[in-house]
Amino acid sequence: MNPLLQVENLTVRFPLRGSRRFGRHEPEHIIALDGVSLDLGERETLGIVGESGSGKTTLARAVVGTAPIREGRVLWRGSDLSGASPASRRQVRREMSMIFQNPLASLNPCMTVGQIIAEPCRVHEPKASGAEIRKKVDEAMEWVGLTPGMANRYPHEFSGGQCQRVGIARALISRPKLMICDEPVASLDVSIRAQIVNLLGQLQEEFGISLIMISHDLSVIRHISHRILVMYLGNVMETVSSEHLLKSSRHPYTRTLIESVPVPDPKIQKSRRGPLILGDPPSMKNPPPGCRFATRCPIARKDCATSRPALLQAGPDHWLACPHAEKTPT
Repeated sequence: MNPLLQVENLTVRFPLRGSRRFGRHEPEHIIALDGVSLDLGERETLGIVGESGSGKTTLARAVVGTAPIREGRVLWRGSDLSGASPASRRQVRREMSMIFQNPLASLNPCMTVGQIIAEPCRVHEPKASGAEIRKKVDEAMEWVGLTPGMANRYPHEFSGGQCQRVGIARALISRPKLMICDEPVASLDVSIRAQIVNLLGQLQEEFGISLIMISHDLSVIRHISHRILVMYLGNVMETVSSEHLLKSSRHPYTRTLIESVPVPDPKIQKSRRGPLILGDPPSMKNPPPGCRFATRCPIARKDCATSRPALLQAGPDHWLACPHAEKTPT
């Protein structure tokens, strides 16, 4: 079966103000993504995890077409979006939706909740009547646990969790095939996080949606995802199934993220080694020429500084970008 979404060798760079060196004006760039590839099947959840600045949000923006792609391509149902006609692009945009990190900031404070949720309908279904749109808004609000009577309220009248439910309803009203969730629970209380994550899982089951779940919290990603893609400085370090994350992951960076997840038992937490990571991340204007993680890796060799490792298959549903990973402490 062909994947719903494929990303092939995607590179995204953002220009900065040029700098003068020896009297010449030289442009500088931030390398946000550098040769990233992934695929996503129907009804599958792909978790993307990594530190801030690893390129997770840029990857999401490139998929939906709001980040400039320098190299590589994005394929939707096997079709290259770069060569799609305007009509095809509109249809694809209807089939993709996003849920954002800050629920209140992503909602227009001058619009009622009903107007906010109805926005995709007005864009993608311009011929729909007001009664038809109101009916769809009421249905979408019920899907996410809100009552239709709240439609005339404004975002500031809702809690953070309720605002995120509004954002989910807006993303869901056009019945997309893919929802990209960019840190959807990062700004919410712990108890509300579980509710929102469980709601996303329920909606996926009910509507057959594929999800891309972006987070820096590995415990949240592991709870909802089928596969997990680990990113660092715009590169994929490892891809592993959620089921085998703890036992099979081998990349030093992945192991560091696992060690960083707090354990509720104080005795176990105290006995842990602590993070394996060293130093600070390098500048994305001038990343290391070899492995991006080499400057902080506890098992780095001389060749890591000059040779960029390829992402090779290390087992079923397991891809790894580290030739020395078997030396990773366990």
